[in-house]
Amino acid sequence: ARPDRLLRDLDRPPCLDRVRGPRRLERHGERQHHSEHGERRRHPALHLAAERSRERPEPGGGHVRGEMLGLRGADERRVQILVAQHEAEQERRPAHALGELVERDVDVALGGGRVYVPEAAEGAGVQRVQTRQELKAWADSEHAVRAKRVIGTFNDGHISMSLDRRDDEPSLVEMARAAIEHLGTFADGFFLQIEGGRVDHAGHSYDVCGILTEQLELDTVLGLAAEYALSRDDTLLIAATDHGTGGPSATFYGRHGVECIKKLSGASKSFEWVMQKFGAVPGTLTPEQQGGELAKLLKQATGSDIGSDGRKVLARKLAGEQVDPSIRRNELTSVMGSIVGNVFGVQWGSPD
Repeated sequence: ARPDRLLRDLDRPPCLDRVRGPRRLERHGERQHHSEHGERRRHPALHLAAERSRERPEPGGGHVRGEMLGLRGADERRVQILVAQHEAEQERRPAHALGELVERDVDVALGGGRVYVPEAAEGAGVQRVQTRQELKAWADSEHAVRAKRVIGTFNDGHISMSLDRRDDEPSLVEMARAAIEHLGTFADGFFLQIEGGRVDHAGHSYDVCGILTEQLELDTVLGLAAEYALSRDDTLLIAATDHGTGGPSATFYGRHGVECIKKLSGASKSFEWVMQKFGAVPGTLTPEQQGGELAKLLKQATGSDIGSDGRKVLARKLAGEQVDPSIRRNELTSVMGSIVGNVFGVQWGSPD
């Protein structure tokens, strides 16, 4: 194909072929013209309160990762409102944004953020579920008697990393299955957005065991969604990545690489768990003693020992020394990840 043809095809993805006719958008008093094939834009419905007034950013705005939001009859206006809720972090919106889901006609909202959803969210056709067992009971109930809208908040903040998940906390796969099966019963279609956001968190922390298990779980969710989409002729499935946080790369190959992957499969806890436990280590201990305690926690979490050299580097870091020439790679979790990466044959790029 000619280069100009390739560029033209990239400029107009096939999925947008049905989007015809010029459209206009009034935004802050400005008129914007749109191409006939679709465009990137910021819509005035995004980041608006229920009364359509633009909210002022407030400190302490919250956004929880690993959630899914869905609604039936996915007309353009409602999809834009949904995306506004999902992208709360981008505008530093107040933490009560999740509570507004009830006002915005969102049919399914599952994830973390329990402290941000008011108790008044239940009622008026909305069912509140807070455990894996409650979600299963709702999903297994007869459609005729099941609440048509459900808000599931399974943790006060983010849902747990898959390595740290409690027995009463559903997996991303279980949440996705419940959402797809419920929304799929509505004749007017639906829009569902699923985020495996804890992949990003593990990347920021250089948590190789965490990022692998989170990615594998998201891969299972993609398979579930693809199975549903392939069984129909009216469903579009879009999978998009974040910004490749951490950029982990394998450094061992062949038989050695296989052994490293086997080691990774022995992990039982995430770096998030390690840091929570390390927070209980007395600050009166010397850096060497603190490094030793941290090394024990890392071994318990990953199943592998970082050795005496790794413990020495941790002690230097805990003593306040910059142990990595890159300032951004000198965070404690970044140092931990680099040391553990030496064991598992994984090296990292930028933690951002």
